[in-house]
Amino acid sequence: MRVIFKYLKPIIFLGLGSFLLWIACKDINLSEFKNTLRTIPLHWVFLSMLLGYLAFVFRGLRWKLLIKPLGFEPRSIDLVHAIAFGYLFNSFIPRSGELVRCTALNRVTNIPVSKLFGHVLLERLIDFILLAICLSLSIIFNYNDFMKFAQLNLAYEYISIYRNCDILYLGPF
Repeated sequence: MRVIFKYLKPIIFLGLGSFLLWIACKDINLSEFKNTLRTIPLHWVFLSMLLGYLAFVFRGLRWKLLIKPLGFEPRSIDLVHAIAFGYLFNSFIPRSGELVRCTALNRVTNIPVSKLFGHVLLERLIDFILLAICLSLSIIFNYNDFMKFAQLNLAYEYISIYRNCDILYLGPF
């Protein structure tokens, strides 16, 4: 039974993936799609791919710096691939990528998942602190524009609340 399921499982998922791909693409005009693809400037596509991969590399190197004090020495390529694998899983199940990249690296390097996940939480904390710093600096350097925007939205919010109260209590007239 296990042998049958071992070979049947990929076939089932391939069929499910093909079916979902067919649903997504059934209403696309192929000739128009080909013409659109021909007009795409490929140098921007390749530059985008390169910069995206460099982001994975830098995250892998940052993770390596965090793991090194634990006494483990994983290969950089394993870290980069674990991070890319985690982002792939985030496409299917949101927020699962952090746990998946820890388990993927655990299978390759035998570093305990609990220690890896602690470092993922530390990375998220570092990201949050950097985001708060960037947000604070942008508000400080653009204070006047920010206040104009905030006052405009606040005024719009009061008007919206007032109109909603009229509709709720006084009817549509």
